[in-house]
Amino acid sequence: MLAHYRDTVEACVRVAESVGARVGAVHGGVSKDAKSRAVADFKSGRSDVLVGSLETLAEGLTLTVADMAIFVEKSYKPSRNEQAMRRVHRMGQERPVTILDYVTPDTVDERKREALATKTDQQMRVLSAAQFAAML
Repeated sequence: MLAHYRDTVEACVRVAESVGARVGAVHGGVSKDAKSRAVADFKSGRSDVLVGSLETLAEGLTLTVADMAIFVEKSYKPSRNEQAMRRVHRMGQERPVTILDYVTPDTVDERKREALATKTDQQMRVLSAAQFAAML
């Protein structure tokens, strides 16, 4: 499970634990040793779920043991969202991967996702126009 804010990560941990899942959590408030332990437990199967902040999970991890990523919040940075998703879509992944994107209606996160879609669309139009101009 992936979230932008630490409080959301902790809320996801509580929900997963409430249904009996063994959970590891990584975010900016977790020590380097605790992060390493949570990731190792997830990779070895000692935990069922790894919940983390986008900033923590977006870089430096290969999570090919996962077959699902659930976004409960997104970053304002499209590249950070994409990088977090790619943690499970890595070389060595042997199973199909499901990416779920949960959006709570009428929230800041819903408006953030709309802004991200517009931002990405605008970036692609500028990039495409620049590439076209370079070919002339």
